Amino acid sequence: MRPYQTSDPKHNSKSRLPEERAMKRWMIIICVAVLAALAAACQRDLSSKNGEGGGGEGDPNIANLSHAIEQLSVWQVGEQQAEEIVTYESDSLGAGLPDQPTTIAIHESEAVIKMRLRPDANYTPDQIERLIRVTGAEHRIESLIDVHGYEIVLLGMTGDVELQLGDLQKIRLRKADRHLTYMLNQSSLKNPYSLLIHSEEEGSSHVFIRDEEEYIVLRFSEPMIRIERPGTEWLSDTQLMIRLDEAGHEFDLSEYYSTEGNFLANKHRTLKIHPTNSRSWFDAASGGLVGWSDRDAYYDALVFSPDGSRYAGLVQLSKDEDGGWAYYGVVIEQAGKAPIVLDLTIHAPVSDFIRVEWRDNGTLLVLSAFELWAYVIETGTSHLVTGGDGEAQAVAFQFDRRNGMIFVLQQTVETVNGREYLQGSMHIYDAQLKLSERVNTISDPWPSSENATMPLDISVRTNGYYLTTYRDGKIVTYYRSNGQEVYAPGRLIGATDAGAYLIDSSGGGIRLYWWPSGGSAQPVTPLADADYLMFGGDLFARLAGNTNTFYGYNRARDEWIEWSPNDDGRDSWIPNQRTAFYRVTD
Repeated sequence: MRPYQTSDPKHNSKSRLPEERAMKRWMIIICVAVLAALAAACQRDLSSKNGEGGGGEGDPNIANLSHAIEQLSVWQVGEQQAEEIVTYESDSLGAGLPDQPTTIAIHESEAVIKMRLRPDANYTPDQIERLIRVTGAEHRIESLIDVHGYEIVLLGMTGDVELQLGDLQKIRLRKADRHLTYMLNQSSLKNPYSLLIHSEEEGSSHVFIRDEEEYIVLRFSEPMIRIERPGTEWLSDTQLMIRLDEAGHEFDLSEYYSTEGNFLANKHRTLKIHPTNSRSWFDAASGGLVGWSDRDAYYDALVFSPDGSRYAGLVQLSKDEDGGWAYYGVVIEQAGKAPIVLDLTIHAPVSDFIRVEWRDNGTLLVLSAFELWAYVIETGTSHLVTGGDGEAQAVAFQFDRRNGMIFVLQQTVETVNGREYLQGSMHIYDAQLKLSERVNTISDPWPSSENATMPLDISVRTNGYYLTTYRDGKIVTYYRSNGQEVYAPGRLIGATDAGAYLIDSSGGGIRLYWWPSGGSAQPVTPLADADYLMFGGDLFARLAGNTNTFYGYNRARDEWIEWSPNDDGRDSWIPNQRTAFYRVTD
């Protein structure tokens, strides 16, 4: 049976129904296809932004940048060096990265964001660029040698900068004038005469306190984000108490930040605490006390100014791993005034004479790490005399107070037949610290493979000077006076106007000599396993491991005389500073 049909015009639409339905179906199919294409394009664009670009680029399993980052660190770049501010380690789900907007203080005009991606996450610089939004600074993307590493360099930072990295929380870089700092709360101590030294060269901060103290309190310069650690307690937003019996004597402050994202400079991040016994200084010549500061117990040597109005206290901060060299802080003590801690830290051999001398009552000459500095006490300014050009290294110096001249012995590297040697020279500076005279060669070439420091030393006397150097394959000491020059084997221990003591270790064994002015060197019987130094103009010996007994050499009797600073076995100390001062534990 056929369907009902009519010729009435008003029913003509029925005859077109199948055709219209077919057209609608095609339109729906076309719309669905267009929408599918648009969705695919959007997904490709999103994937591209997340590092999932086509053509084999990226990892389709990584949906977000936070999942691709293995390590994220923020650095600031200054004129001299780059400084790490904070580093985040992340797992494959992004845990470990900031989970909320973060503020970080910046003190320089340039910062670097370093990203290390997971090995299975491949991003091109263009893809990384599309994920970055920076306001407040110019930026550029740099690929690291590691294919999975990128650096985002932020340039010309004069104010706050905001950084958005993909799906990570926003990072705000806040411009700050100075680092976060801290000081010791003296009022919290039983004995308030403590000492805080920040050492740029050594890389740590050091607190010296009496051994009776149970804790210290640090006072930060800004309100802090409170970190809870064993042995610590926050007394306020700026004050942290550290209990020494629980936290120990070395404390890590690298993860402490202020609420505004400020952080400590490198030299403040490791705090080393030195509990010290009560100790006093004496003069062997008079038997009286030396020094007037309650901090004298911390010092390992006292160097007085010519008029005696102030002195430099030298305090050992730490030793190198091999124990051969050490870092020393320098503190200026003045009666009735607060101590002045010099910014400069001395790096010198442990057993050697620490080369610190007063040029006048207000200027201290300091040799450290092959550089000679003049430090003006009143202004707090320092002047590099010599050794900072990267070529000539200052090894020894002595100031001649009679004419204001400074004798500086230097070493430079020379290459002979493809082998490196060290060559000694002497520079003489006048009272204005200007170079007055130069002696280009005072030694034969010293094989640098034998020792990185030449055996150079000098002692200026009334009628001439003694000079230790290297000649004809040996270490020798010359005495030059009135244009005449004589020499003897060995190097200087110390000298007086009557003569010099020498030590010779060439060929194995130790040989000591007394070399009188105008005479020949005379042998001195050495002691076994001893260090030698000048003490009050006499030769003294310190036996290894002995902390109370020393031995002085009697030239007239050619024998060593036992000498103890005290009679009850308390620890004592004679510094190698050519004075008659010694220290005794109370």
